[in-house]
Amino acid sequence: MTQGGPLRQTELLAIYMFKEGFENWRFGSAAAIAWAMLLITLLMSSYLIFVMYRNAFVRSSAK
Repeated sequence: MTQGGPLRQTELLAIYMFKEGFENWRFGSAAAIAWAMLLITLLMSSYLIFVMYRNAFVRSSAK
C-alpha cells in the first residue's frame, strides 16, 4: 500500500530480503538476511519453549 513508506520504515524484513535478492540481484545479501532471520526465530522460539516447559513441569511438581 505504501511501498515501504517514507524511507522504507514500514517494510518488513522478509519483503526487504525478497527485494534484495530478486529486484537488486544481491543474492548474498538476501541469504545473509535469511540466516539472520532464522537465528532470531530460533532464539525466540527456544526461549518460549523453555518458559513453557518450566511453567508446565517445574512449577507443577512443586505442588
